[in-house]
Amino acid sequence: ATLLAKKRKNGSAERFAGNYRAVVEMYQHEDVKSLRTALSVLENSKIAADHYNITFAYSTIGFAHQVQNNMKEAYLHFMTSLKMLPGIKEPWLRGMVYSRLGNYFVDSGNYERGIQYHQLALQTRKEDGDHRGIADSYLLMGDTYIRMGDTGKAEEYFRISLEIYNQLQDEKRLTESYQFLGGL
Repeated sequence: ATLLAKKRKNGSAERFAGNYRAVVEMYQHEDVKSLRTALSVLENSKIAADHYNITFAYSTIGFAHQVQNNMKEAYLHFMTSLKMLPGIKEPWLRGMVYSRLGNYFVDSGNYERGIQYHQLALQTRKEDGDHRGIADSYLLMGDTYIRMGDTGKAEEYFRISLEIYNQLQDEKRLTESYQFLGGL
């Protein structure tokens, strides 16, 4: 995140950091605070005509609504971020938006559409050489296939994610992948 923030210019780094702060707040179960932070980042990004952080903020707001189980609002914000992607050159943000949309559709029970967005995230991350993102995409697709009842496909994707996480020496994600495999 720090490296990505350093690439941003003209106050964009502060807005980028604000988007990340909103995500961290979500993971700390401070959902209302997270939503306020993301809405503030969105407002500031609109004033600055910062297309990148506007897109990031819409996706983060969608994620905040999804965490709060407000799926209609989540959908509206996710779709707004998706509509803005043609103007985004950075593969990291495109992969993140696709991945969040995949998670949204999986949580909504639309597994096939979730897989489609996870595959878009995977493709984007492969083009960018984002190995951790690639492994994350395989892990998420494996989880989706478990929910679909296809344990063979799930195992295939979990094993791919394990291999990549092992190469990256990412102990936390290795543990998650092994836990998923153990549940098959």
